Amino acid sequence: MNFSGRLIAPYQPAGVAWMLEREKDAVKGGILADEMGLGKTVQTIAVMARNPLSKPTLLVMPNCVVRQWVQALYRFGGAKALVLSASDLGKNRVATEDIQSAPVVITTYSALSKAGPVCELYEVKFGRVVLDEAQYIKNKASKTHQAALRLDAGIRWCLTGTPVSKSKKDFHALLQFIGARKTSNDAELARRFVLRRTKEDIAQHVERLRLPPLHIEMISCPFKYKEEQDMYNDLKEEGQMMVRAMEMYGGGGKEQMALLEQLLRMRQCVTHPQLVLNGLYKSKKRPEAPVPQWSSGCTKVDILREQLLAQPHTDKTLIFCHWTHEMDSIQAMVEDLGRTVLRLDGSVPQAQRDIAIDTFSTSPEHNTMIIQIDCGGVGLNLHMATRVYINSFHWNGTNELQAIGRAHRTGQTQEVHVKRLAVKATVDERILAIQVKKLQTAAFILSDPRINSQLGFADLKSMFE
Repeated sequence: MNFSGRLIAPYQPAGVAWMLEREKDAVKGGILADEMGLGKTVQTIAVMARNPLSKPTLLVMPNCVVRQWVQALYRFGGAKALVLSASDLGKNRVATEDIQSAPVVITTYSALSKAGPVCELYEVKFGRVVLDEAQYIKNKASKTHQAALRLDAGIRWCLTGTPVSKSKKDFHALLQFIGARKTSNDAELARRFVLRRTKEDIAQHVERLRLPPLHIEMISCPFKYKEEQDMYNDLKEEGQMMVRAMEMYGGGGKEQMALLEQLLRMRQCVTHPQLVLNGLYKSKKRPEAPVPQWSSGCTKVDILREQLLAQPHTDKTLIFCHWTHEMDSIQAMVEDLGRTVLRLDGSVPQAQRDIAIDTFSTSPEHNTMIIQIDCGGVGLNLHMATRVYINSFHWNGTNELQAIGRAHRTGQTQEVHVKRLAVKATVDERILAIQVKKLQTAAFILSDPRINSQLGFADLKSMFE
């Protein structure tokens, strides 16, 4: 492989040099944790070209970034990768000889975890394994983490802009994969095995990375409909009774799970009350009974409609959601405004996702994209968007950082306006307070404030106060 790309001085050559030195260490590899949009992909390809190995390099990644990696490998390294999907693995459809003879092999986390213990990739000794969006292996008990550990490689890399999103355990999971023993404190381990640069750091030295301003605004108003307020008050009172019972009589995992479900219903209520009705119906397991339909209005849909009407309809707009019915209600509202909607959620196949992204990027008639944050906040380059709406919140604020980073990234030439829609005096405000509170863990490890999303009982209790 011959690297034909151009590295942005001074930080990308420095990153490549650091990675090459780490590949000579006793523990070969590490964690490249540059902030989103700083070129972890191109730096990795440069390392692959400058330290060619006799054995293949395996790249493991989410489905949504396979296309980007295939294009980048060919563009910057002239390399054609062998791409293995879930249908190729664990069924003797690909020969280990074909894998061993390919200089670069690509597969996905889902393919790896679905293949089970008998997988052709486990029979190959790789020269290098690179996990892109390595936060996918943060749960040590998950099939994905266990599958990654089974891979045999001399050099092991993790690429992620959010190495800590929940707790120190996220960081420890990545250390386990690269083979680093926890012989010292986390900050010392980070200094040895982690390289992290932020856009703010780099922009002081690189003109092209001085991004246009990012404006983040909270749009907050009380419930507009009495029926919404009444439903929310009922859910909150039920939650308060559950908290008092746990304080008086104690409670284990079962009781805490029930409290988490009650919190979920409150989050759903402030987003769209129909979500609560759907969830309660599902929990009763009565498929023969019709789901009650919400007949009153929805505050957040109204807020979003007002915001969309106030902006130029030609502005490329991203709306991030959590639930499919939330997306349904927003899509119906936007289409009622006479605007065409593109949609990315977990049910959209990769080929259709690629078409939707291309259409959003190039078509002047397609200016609104609704995205399920768990499946569209990672790996997408949507720098043509200048408006971002966060319609519903989660205490794991790293998801929101990833979502905003889809638009506010290298290549963006205009100011980006982010609006977070909240209902006053509700769980929305509590969640935002939790996000701020949870900055400390990652800041300690990485010397860069990020969000820790683990909720203890005290945090849960505060949601119902």
